[in-house]
This record gives sequence, structure tokens and C-alpha cells, in this order.
Amino acid sequence: ASYASALHSANPSAAIWALTPLSLGASYSAPNVNGDTLADFRTQATSALTGSPNVTVLDGALIFPGSGAELNADAIHPNDAGHETIVDNIALELGL
Repeated sequence: ASYASALHSANPSAAIWALTPLSLGASYSAPNVNGDTLADFRTQATSALTGSPNVTVLDGALIFPGSGAELNADAIHPNDAGHETIVDNIALELGL
């Protein structure tokens, strides 16, 4: 969590919110050439950041389920409704 530590050192009282990779649906669940999946990256990021001072880790798979065409512009990028879903879910997670 050296990046989080550097941010914390620069401004010790700042809240840091880290968002793990978003879910891109079943078509992106296969491992990459190194055998890693987006779920693996989410787990690794969460492990690296958990316990860092003032860091709140948000699970991208919960923030944006992302598998429905109604939320995606092109099966990778969120459309306007998808961005609204992301913002709404982040606000809920942060209690805003």
C-alpha cells in the first residue's frame, strides 16, 4: 500500500477512497494471459489497501454490477445510466 502511504504522508487527515476494478460482466470473467481475472485484481487491491490509514476500499463489483446493456455503452464503458449507478452506489457506500 505504498501509494496509499504516500498519499497519507502528504496529507495525514485526508480521507482516501479507493475503488477496485468495476465488474464488466461475464464476457470479461476469463483470466488474462497471466491467469489473473478482474476478481483477482479486486482481491489484490483490497488486500494491499486494507488497514492503510484513512483508506476506504470500495468493491467495484458492488459499485457497478455492469452486466446489463442498459448500463453499458459498448460492453466495457458505462453509459449515462451506468455512470449514474456508479455515483449512486458510491454515495450509498460512503453514507452521503
